Amino acid sequence: MFMKHKRILLLFLPLFIAVISVVMLADLLRASETDAAASHGDLVVIADTTATMQPQLDALSAAWPGSVIPDNSQDRLFHLLQYKDAIRFEGSASSVQQFQNKLDELTAAGGGDCEDAMLQALAAAARGVPDSRALLLTDSAPKGGRRNLAFIMNKLVERGVNIYPLVSGWCDSSELSQTAMFSLARMTGGVAYIHEAGETDTAARSTFDMMAMQDTVLVDNASLDGVEIYPLELDSTATTLGVDDKPCRPTWCLTCTLAVQNETSLVQSTSEIKLMVKNPDGDLIEAGDPGVELLQTSGGTSYIIDVAQVYTPKSGEASATWVIIVQGSGDHVLNAVTDSGLHLEYYGKHTLPANKEQLVRASLVTEAASPAVVGSSVQFAMKHVMNGKVVAVDLFDDGQHGDGQAGDGIYGGPVAVRRGLWYLAARGELADGSSFERVHEVPIRVKGFKIGRPKDQQQVAGNSSTLRFQVTNDEANGPNQVSSKVYELSANSLLGWSSTDGVPDSIVLAPGETALIDVEVSVPQDAENGDIEETFLTVVESNDIGSSETLTVKTTVVDELMVYLPATVGK
Repeated sequence: MFMKHKRILLLFLPLFIAVISVVMLADLLRASETDAAASHGDLVVIADTTATMQPQLDALSAAWPGSVIPDNSQDRLFHLLQYKDAIRFEGSASSVQQFQNKLDELTAAGGGDCEDAMLQALAAAARGVPDSRALLLTDSAPKGGRRNLAFIMNKLVERGVNIYPLVSGWCDSSELSQTAMFSLARMTGGVAYIHEAGETDTAARSTFDMMAMQDTVLVDNASLDGVEIYPLELDSTATTLGVDDKPCRPTWCLTCTLAVQNETSLVQSTSEIKLMVKNPDGDLIEAGDPGVELLQTSGGTSYIIDVAQVYTPKSGEASATWVIIVQGSGDHVLNAVTDSGLHLEYYGKHTLPANKEQLVRASLVTEAASPAVVGSSVQFAMKHVMNGKVVAVDLFDDGQHGDGQAGDGIYGGPVAVRRGLWYLAARGELADGSSFERVHEVPIRVKGFKIGRPKDQQQVAGNSSTLRFQVTNDEANGPNQVSSKVYELSANSLLGWSSTDGVPDSIVLAPGETALIDVEVSVPQDAENGDIEETFLTVVESNDIGSSETLTVKTTVVDELMVYLPATVGK
């Protein structure tokens, strides 16, 4: 892993790489919403095009589209963003070849300081292409720090965008360490691939394949000393299996008070981690086997398996058990995904209060040609991201638990768990007798604080108002009394009308204590009727970026405010 130092600032750069203003960013986001209307499953490439990136850009183009996305893919759009010190939307394509042409045209040039506009590019993807999966290609760190990253993570989760970072370098001046990329991926439901610059072709092929498979069937973060065996039962709808393991573990301490300085290596195990897969006959899958692609770099190992080519089900066999084997010592992250006709969908917030019952709703969606889910067989659970603890939860499809109509395929029920990061998982049977397992890839963050937000408001051009947020340390509701907590704060503004000068960098709250945070919104005199300012407040528990939340308040410009006087009764 190489560190990236200051770049030479060229005097005559194209206009688009000037530092982008808030208003310019808002215009770009609106343009991308218009030009890149997304459907579920769209893919996005966000490419760093600064001067050092040409070999990685060429490798990315050579790797497209991997082996899982079909050449005649017509069920999704492909979108391209590039960034340096600012961002530019390069448009969308409806075919693999059209997008190939766009990737072929990417050129690296210019760039200023090492840190770039990565976070602005991620924000543009969140607003412009919701419900999508995005590959982020870079060899540098983002401008901004811990609170900025938490804000962007929260907006990506809110908009349903999974991020897959491909990182081949960093900046020695960055406030953030490279572990930020692991956390960015895990928090948004993607997979990080940190690798050497010469391995981008292989890393990109693996990432394109993993991105293309919609359904997660297994995820584990563990410390290994020896051999770990993972039985994996695949149902009849699974056509492709992707298994990926990396010798590293996400670290959530991105909001520590002390920044990581001069980090020169990845947070990885010092020992080699070996990944192996056996088919249901017990045969070890090898590179070169029909229907098998083995992709290896210094940053991890991936198997891409055509299920039908590798294994033929026995007569009367509805589902079969594959075996994943991880061998070695150290920390590792394992992901198994599949392209199938059965999808687990989660409805609701990805931030919930600790130890309080909250309505959780989910559904199991089957495609037209797939066998139906046997409703009575479905079981749900919450799995802790870091320690693997599994807590069974009762979700019902009976019309009596906030689930909608009985038998409509939507399950609901009250859930209360301790603070931490949790995956929602489901298992059961299909009508053909095969068993399934699914895990929703974006973790639910159960936190020990709460934010009270003011209502959305209307305002006349030229007027000002104050938005008052309330931040409460809610740890007193837990089974264990805790000491005071430090929370870091940041306020952001879409149009630049919100003054964030009065928002402190951090606050300290005892259990049960509340702080009032005021943000003033000043609507400019030339604002037009219908303009909407969005004011964001992000709260991050110190040392734990997994415990964060962003709330949004909208201010809409109107011609005049309606004033309602009390009714007069009699004289």
